[in-house]
Amino acid sequence: MAKRDTMFKFAGITVHTGGGTTRAKVRYGTDFVMRFKQLNNPKKIEDKRLGICLAPIRVDLVELPEPMFKVDALKWLMAQEQFQSPEDQALIQEAIDSRTPKAAKPRVAKTVKTVKVKASKKVAPSLDSIKGRARKSTATVEQVLAAVSAPVEA
Repeated sequence: MAKRDTMFKFAGITVHTGGGTTRAKVRYGTDFVMRFKQLNNPKKIEDKRLGICLAPIRVDLVELPEPMFKVDALKWLMAQEQFQSPEDQALIQEAIDSRTPKAAKPRVAKTVKTVKVKASKKVAPSLDSIKGRARKSTATVEQVLAAVSAPVEA
């Protein structure tokens, strides 16, 4: 499968039939001979839904004036005389539509609900209440200083 940035040298329409079905598609290629051989080989074009090979009844590839991306090649094909039948024009237009990015729908501003936030019943503690939670120590300042300055036994 070709990447989106591939430039093609040939484009056209193919019609294949088999098993009571006919399938028309827009085709692209960079090597005319290889693509033509591939599209004319009934073993290469398969309808996976029906499980049958389709035989070519029309392979109409034309050389593009310069290498083009798919959408540009499709627009060029629309103007060519040999693709002016209503079926060809509809097929090419459908291919253009499927490869053209859809216009983004304008965004509608959503209405915002106003929500009331209830005030918290918790009251921020005061400095005095924090001091009152301090651990009660029975040691005096002298005892703490003596413990800190005492030599450590190894």
